[in-house]
Amino acid sequence: MAVADGAKDSWAFLESLCPDVALLDFRHMARHLKAAADAAFGPDTAAGTAWLEKRRHILRHDPKGAGKAVDAMRHLLRKGNGAEGVRRELACFRNNRRRMDCAQAAKAGYAIGSGAVEATDKALVTTRMKRSGQRWGRDGGQGVLTLRPLLKSGRFDRAGVGRAGAAPEPKRRLEAAGMRQRQPARGANRARRVIRRRNT
Repeated sequence: MAVADGAKDSWAFLESLCPDVALLDFRHMARHLKAAADAAFGPDTAAGTAWLEKRRHILRHDPKGAGKAVDAMRHLLRKGNGAEGVRRELACFRNNRRRMDCAQAAKAGYAIGSGAVEATDKALVTTRMKRSGQRWGRDGGQGVLTLRPLLKSGRFDRAGVGRAGAAPEPKRRLEAAGMRQRQPARGANRARRVIRRRNT
């Protein structure tokens, strides 16, 4: 599954991965609806808020919600309300319509927002990789990004990182293939402790 905002470069990458489900982030969709409401009715007016709440509910719960939102914006254009702003938001909905089936995605158990992933990225990646004065090469950065999730999830010891016999399942697989698990180099335990301290 892929969930993202409307950035074209993000979708070019995500769709190259051929996800089963591709969905525009629901809050992003709601922001575009609000922009259309503000353009048509004026910022934060009672009429605009009522229009927005109704369209947002339909978009979230109705399998044909994206089409109904498009129709509602077309209606605003016919009435001549906030033509330029409504036209801009209508174009966004038309361009992303195939990625706006929130009702079906939620019914299937998928997340309809990217907030959890963004928060995880901030806690797991950004706070570690963007500290003051740090510079990362590709290999060093990837090494940290491989180990950090194991440390933060409590799975470091079970992953068998640098310690013979730490992960029984990989050891059994190696033995079945006629191979032995490599013994840790001298000082490996100390290195593991240093990695843990730096990544917590």
